[in-house]
Amino acid sequence: MNARTNISAARSALSLIAVAVLAGSAMAEPTHIVPGGAAGETVDSKPYNPDYNHDGKVETQDIFDFLTGWFAGKMDADVNANGYLDGLDILEYINAWFAAPVAGK
Repeated sequence: MNARTNISAARSALSLIAVAVLAGSAMAEPTHIVPGGAAGETVDSKPYNPDYNHDGKVETQDIFDFLTGWFAGKMDADVNANGYLDGLDILEYINAWFAAPVAGK
């Protein structure tokens, strides 16, 4: 997949992301799990690695894998490390994904 196709596919996924953000605001009360900090406190200040599937490349598949993890309630999708999953995690993930170098370059 070339860079243009990669970005085009990512933009197509934005409609899914918008649905996820809206669904996040309608989800049940979040579970607050924050090792080493109080709920709502950011405990991880390092930049989030958008290579969600850990294959060594930041590609469109990472977005889909991230959303799958977020909808499944996996805490590794807690991008801002505030102890719960919400729509901000999705927005921050997308920002990190677009800020990453394009795969293959």
